[in-house]
Parts: sequence; C-alpha cells; structure tokens
Amino acid sequence: MIMAQIKNEDGKSYICPEFTDGENRDYEIVPANSLYEMIHAGTPLNISGMCVHGFSMTEYRKKYGLEEDEMVDIIIDSVTDCLFCMREGIAADFSHCNFIAVDEVAGIMLDDNIFYGGTVNFSYTS
Repeated sequence: MIMAQIKNEDGKSYICPEFTDGENRDYEIVPANSLYEMIHAGTPLNISGMCVHGFSMTEYRKKYGLEEDEMVDIIIDSVTDCLFCMREGIAADFSHCNFIAVDEVAGIMLDDNIFYGGTVNFSYTS
C-alpha cells in the first residue's frame, strides 16, 4: 500500500490513502490561496512535487470579483508530479483558463500529476 504523507504549514502531517503504485512520498502543501495570489500577480506557477488542496478557478473568480466565464491567464513554469487533493468535492478546477508556457519551446507539461478524491474540470481551457 502506498501512502502520501502531507505536511501542512504548521509542520503537522496526515496520511492520504492509497492512490498509486510506487514508493511512499512526502508532499509539502501549497495552499490554494497562495496559488490564486500568484496567478493574480502574473507569477509563473512552479509547484512540481507539491500537494494542492481543492484548487478552484471558480473560487479564484469569486475572490477577485470576476465573471463566472471570464478567461484567466495562468503562466506555467513547472506543474508536474503534484498531488491535487479534494476539498469540498473538488480535486482541481481549471475551467476557463488560458495556460501560458514560460518556455515556448518546451511548452506546458502536466506529467505525473495525481488528482485524488474529487472532480477535475478543464472545460473551456486553452
């Protein structure tokens, strides 16, 4: 059985149930609000190997007073090997987003990400 040990900002940790084959992993939590602030500031996301709880662009739009279907640019540096865990039924909501690669030659890689225990939404995303 594979377990992921997730460490939150207070240094406390909890165990995520079995979700994949391979070795046990430690993940550092990146709060969704931190990602929202980075997106809003136009800072490239570099969160490879991290755990994100309930990332939701719907929540982002509410926070910043945007229309439900307004496209949001997300600059991607590195988002691979992440664990997206459910919060309020959502593992990840990337709806109505325009992904922009930092490196136009390499493009955007979302390899080896795990979306665990909730819905995943990439609707209307380019």
